[in-house]
Amino acid sequence: MMINRDEHLKKLIDSKHINLIKVVSGTRRSGKSYLLDPLFTNHLRESGVNGDHIIKIDLDQLKNHKYHDPYLLDEYIREK
Repeated sequence: MMINRDEHLKKLIDSKHINLIKVVSGTRRSGKSYLLDPLFTNHLRESGVNGDHIIKIDLDQLKNHKYHDPYLLDEYIREK
């Protein structure tokens, strides 16, 4: 069963041009990841954002643990 996240998606879309970090929080398995990818990612692509300007990092993956260091995360993002 797919649950639309229209209200939350609209909030993200409305605030995307505000130069502040957006934090999506909620309980486990509440749809946070689904809200961001594919819903918000698809919106960005449909709005003309180039795919290489969309950076997704799963910080819960062991291979990305090094990006818990803000300096390494910043370096990675700037390289992209």
